[in-house]
Amino acid sequence: MDKKILTTMLVGATLLATNLGSVNSFADAVSSTENQVSTHDRVATNSRTLIGIAKGTLEGMMTPYIEGVPGTGSLTLHYHSEDFGFVDGDEAALTIKLPKEFKYAASVPSFVSGISGKISVTGILGMGAEEKITAANCEIYADRLIIKAPSSFWIGSGGVDAHITIDYGQLLAQYPQLPIADAPAGYQVITQLKYAGAMWDIIHDPIIGTNDDTIYTDEHSAIL
Repeated sequence: MDKKILTTMLVGATLLATNLGSVNSFADAVSSTENQVSTHDRVATNSRTLIGIAKGTLEGMMTPYIEGVPGTGSLTLHYHSEDFGFVDGDEAALTIKLPKEFKYAASVPSFVSGISGKISVTGILGMGAEEKITAANCEIYADRLIIKAPSSFWIGSGGVDAHITIDYGQLLAQYPQLPIADAPAGYQVITQLKYAGAMWDIIHDPIIGTNDDTIYTDEHSAIL
């Protein structure tokens, strides 16, 4: 697409955007594959976002759990988005839909203690804010994680990077009878990135491309 045309579209959408009232919750702006999840975080409505071209990529690797062997039983994910457009002080939520075979494990309260990593934003001056993934910016449900990225400002190109490790081996060491079924086609992981302010702008989805991605692990058994 001609950059002049895309720039005209971006400017036009900016002029059309109007200030709206308070957003009820941050994750009201997050659309999952099945439903919406609400949180108590609030987003300033003066933030504006328009993504002209989007590309989200996810990579992952599983290390199956072997009883009594340290360092086994983990799912490592690397997410990267590369976007063209603008983000004006907006926050993004990265939703990670867990493999359905993990629904019982994710329902155990101590599952959260095995989640670690960091999430960062790239912006107008390159690498922006970076945060560790903690209970303050991560919500856990039986079928997904929702991780809030730091607010960012960029014009032209920017995006979000996240590196997440899910150490389910520590959970199986406590509860060896906890079931995690095999996945003959590999364990499916789906990522979705949504900007909060974008959902209240006139154009709230990327014009071209998507920040979502899906992978299947090469491993078919989480427990050996």
